[in-house]
Amino acid sequence: MDFIISNKHQSILRLFGKIAGSSRSSGKENQMFNKKNMVCMALLIAWVNLTAQVDPGTHNLIHSWTFEDGTADDRIGGANGTLMGSARILQGSLETTVTGSWMRLPADLIAINTCEAVTIEAWFRPVRDGNTGYHMLAAFGNTQNTVGTDYFFMTPARGDDISRAAISCGVTDSPWSGESGANGVEYDDGLVHHMVSTIDSANITLYIDGALQASTPLAANNSIARISNAFAYLAKSLYDNDATWKGTIHEFNIYNTALSPENVLFLFENGKETFHWVGEESLKPVILEAESGDAGRDFDILQDDTVEYVTIQTDRTAFNPGSMDRIITYEVSFPDPGIYDLFVRLRVGPETWDDDSFFYGREFGEQDPAVDSLWVCINGLAAAGFSQPTDIVREAGSLGSGVWKWVNVSKSAGLGDVTTFTVADTLTQTFQIGGREDGLDIDKLAFGKSYLFYSVGNLDNREAGSTSIDEIIPAWQGPPLASNQPKFVGNVYSAPQIQNFEAYWNKVTPENAGKWGSVEGTRNTMSWTQLDAAYKLAKDNDFPFHFHVLIWGAQQPGWINSLEPAEQLEEIREWFEAVAGRYPDIDILEVVNEPLPGHNPPDGNSGRANYKEALGGDGETGWDWVLNSFRMAREIFPGGTKLMLNDFSIINSTSSTNTYLEIIRLLQAENLIDIIGEQGHAFTTTASSVLMTRNLDALAATGLPIHITELDIDGLSDAVQLQSYQRIFPTLYEHPGVEGITLWGWRRGLWRDAQGAYLLNQDGTERPALVWLRDYLDSVSVVMSVEKITERPNGFHLSNNYPNPFNPTTQILYSIPTSGHVTLKVYNLIGEEILTLVDERQSAGSYAAIIDGKNLASGIYLYQLNMNGMRATKRFTLLK
Repeated sequence: MDFIISNKHQSILRLFGKIAGSSRSSGKENQMFNKKNMVCMALLIAWVNLTAQVDPGTHNLIHSWTFEDGTADDRIGGANGTLMGSARILQGSLETTVTGSWMRLPADLIAINTCEAVTIEAWFRPVRDGNTGYHMLAAFGNTQNTVGTDYFFMTPARGDDISRAAISCGVTDSPWSGESGANGVEYDDGLVHHMVSTIDSANITLYIDGALQASTPLAANNSIARISNAFAYLAKSLYDNDATWKGTIHEFNIYNTALSPENVLFLFENGKETFHWVGEESLKPVILEAESGDAGRDFDILQDDTVEYVTIQTDRTAFNPGSMDRIITYEVSFPDPGIYDLFVRLRVGPETWDDDSFFYGREFGEQDPAVDSLWVCINGLAAAGFSQPTDIVREAGSLGSGVWKWVNVSKSAGLGDVTTFTVADTLTQTFQIGGREDGLDIDKLAFGKSYLFYSVGNLDNREAGSTSIDEIIPAWQGPPLASNQPKFVGNVYSAPQIQNFEAYWNKVTPENAGKWGSVEGTRNTMSWTQLDAAYKLAKDNDFPFHFHVLIWGAQQPGWINSLEPAEQLEEIREWFEAVAGRYPDIDILEVVNEPLPGHNPPDGNSGRANYKEALGGDGETGWDWVLNSFRMAREIFPGGTKLMLNDFSIINSTSSTNTYLEIIRLLQAENLIDIIGEQGHAFTTTASSVLMTRNLDALAATGLPIHITELDIDGLSDAVQLQSYQRIFPTLYEHPGVEGITLWGWRRGLWRDAQGAYLLNQDGTERPALVWLRDYLDSVSVVMSVEKITERPNGFHLSNNYPNPFNPTTQILYSIPTSGHVTLKVYNLIGEEILTLVDERQSAGSYAAIIDGKNLASGIYLYQLNMNGMRATKRFTLLK
């Protein structure tokens, strides 16, 4: 057995050794000295034993559920568990955060009552303040007439504000009255804890986080041998009316011996790092006043009311500070090792996009001010950050200029090539920031543990962050919304958008990580990290992976523009080959994005990349550069890779649709294209559903499937967004030529955050549009057909209005086979005319009419279509 004694203990032992060895007396005096020595040494040994760690080994470990392999299997004793309710294994832990979630264990195989002594050990994290009333983290025993009998349980928190381990045997009427229990401090704080209970022939003992809570003698009726082998649960009580325990169990172990205090301390100390146990101080951010560092002479230190801040005096457009005059150096003391995020409290000036960038060192230590690769350039702060005390500062945010706000510049990937900071053995580190644009004011810097969640209030007041993400993750735990549909509904992969991704979406598109400028910003230096993560997410979950994007005029490496066309073409081929080599199983390859004139071709205009001529320019077809891009992709990528052309604002414009079709038909002639992409941004889908449907028809007539690749639907109010979703999403998703839809973000921090395109609020609650979308995808019946479509069915037809019931607007679709005078009118139930929607001559075709019911009373109404003696009548319901 190995004893692990601290350096302090070892020093004291050496001191006592010297005392014992220094005695040169003889006779009675020497005997008295030796007796005193023996007494001191005995007291010291007893004290050391109370505080030393002793490795218990694994020879008495009989059952162990670590969940590391993604299963509920017992890795030692074969007593494999069964997940019940919404319980799941997630990232190597048992998650029971949803009411009614728990894990059943085979009590007969565990046979706890065959042990002479037993130890139950758990590493766990409760949902913060989520366990009121009575419940059990672990329970063994029986249930009779809804109450537990002949049982053992332990729980870290319950209705009487204590933690408790207890045993009760042989009392069936009121078994709680016969309990022998050990109580301790309640833990329902959302933090990781270690709980151990031991039972031997004499006592039941409780430890939490390595510390003894209580040890209680067993009553005569209570013994291990009398515990029933009927049931064994994790996160469930033996009392039927008790709630399930909400939280995460990281590891659960059973020993067939009563571990000693030294054993328990060893297990706790050696598990702290593995399970991210932290003390309260370690959860608090490290705060630096911006003016407290050693500032270069180009910085001003200014005062605004009670806020003292720093600001650079001059602009710089390069991607490094340039000199020490534009750098501030800090000495930062960290409480303990770990990975930290960097937060900044700042204010963007009146020039907004010209006042919103700065630098920070890519790692600790003093950096060369003239080397780009040593600095992270944070840009785009004019539309980022949070200011409300309860806002979680983890994504980019969306606040504008002129307000003090916190930004997480380690998590907000859209602001630059961000990074976290690792603190190892050296707890004091040098850190630097650099000035870029004047007008950006910096008040504070903060470092916080990367796995924690900090609110604005936490950062303002230096309060502990939370390890519990249940408060900001939506309750929905999957499956993906479109899992029962033949068409996918996907989303983008980026730092602000990935949390709980796989519970909602079933197709993955990297937002920025696959753009050439993101991967190879420095020539021949490839940055694959985020792209690797997106690809892994897709493959681990069997989701389609959409690579975005090979060729585009925007967000390309700056160095490409200085090369001659022949060298540019070599680099383009190297880029294609690098992607194909690293990601051999791409499902959908976006070869060219936004080729239409005035969009984003690589023509060198408006700051775009200039390699269009290297790819062949317009050439004879007018689109040679697009054809050559697809030819190269077809040559380099595996045969099963589907090639896509993508662009925006196609289906809202017949002329753009026709231009797009010109390119598509050229590609089809050489079998170079497999999928048509229409981005579907909010500035596109303001068009009428009739116009969008007609243009989708024209694209589908090619026989190629259509993907809506970047859908976002704005809504600064919930009502506006919901109404827009109800109009736009079915128009696109139910079209037979559309194979699926990808949303361009859903959480705060997406690119149209300021326009309200997000579906989750900052606190993790779902907006009504997301609730509607889940219900819609649960019930809608859609058909996917890539057969060539000529035109919509001819005939006189009046559709049911949608939505119905509605408030205050709804849409009516109708079609007429020939030209004629058309009326569409609304009547009440006694036949009185209420509204005239259409009264004019119309050509053959399909049409849409909008009913605005804001001036109508709630109730049932009739609407009637008339043309050339043909008549159709339907009804709608207005609910206010």
